[in-house]
Amino acid sequence: MWNYVFLIATAFLALLSLAKDWKAHESHWRRGSVIALIVALGISGAIKIHYTSRRAAEQHAHDESEITGLKIAVQTANSNQEGNTKQFLGAFGKLSKEVGYLKTQATTEKLQSKLAGVQAELEKTQKALAPGPKAELNFTFDPFVNPPPGQPVGLVTAKSLPLNPDGNVHVEYDVVNNTDVDAVDAEINLQICGECKFAKEPEGFSKLPGLPDTERYLYLPHLLARTKFMTFSVDVMPPASAEGFFVGIIYRCHTCAVPPHASSGIVHVLR
Repeated sequence: MWNYVFLIATAFLALLSLAKDWKAHESHWRRGSVIALIVALGISGAIKIHYTSRRAAEQHAHDESEITGLKIAVQTANSNQEGNTKQFLGAFGKLSKEVGYLKTQATTEKLQSKLAGVQAELEKTQKALAPGPKAELNFTFDPFVNPPPGQPVGLVTAKSLPLNPDGNVHVEYDVVNNTDVDAVDAEINLQICGECKFAKEPEGFSKLPGLPDTERYLYLPHLLARTKFMTFSVDVMPPASAEGFFVGIIYRCHTCAVPPHASSGIVHVLR
């Protein structure tokens, strides 16, 4: 859009310059040549801008398609892996039961002992292959209750905050990993209420193409077990008559369980 504006402005300035020096170009052919040159340069510039913009749009669409395809491939691979693991563990369980049955049918103490060892190894392997515990991330207002090790974090999911003179509410919050598993390659979407607006872009977050105006994105490579990443802040403009609004996160990570719903809190507006 702005490229066309600059192009038109440049052509207009060239025409103004020609008008200023109109008497210097006494012959009609010189005036016509200058005007034709300005028009030709304007048209060629517009064509170049058009094709450049179209190529950029096509490349963007191609990149988005590639990213979507990769995400689908990863999700499919993870789903297939989970299915294969369940099938494999089921087979191990059946085999362990069959060994246990053979042990009861064995006629010698030596054979019973050997079968008992095989069964123990099968059960040990089955436990090792079983899916381990998953990480879970939580939204909480800051400050929150951070107890001694071994005790759960006291999440704060409701808070009363003042409405500033400019109509915004400043919210400080944390993203907490309250499990014993590291969260790896976490993608976090910050959400605010549907009628709310971001007063300014929250630091560290991005507005990705396709996201609603009420969401912003953050990539978090690694969040250790039993820790918080940092204290975040966001300035929210709630609806004029709202007594409260919600703020929260949805997320995915390679070591996380898929959450059934967003982790969020309610802000009560003090007017």
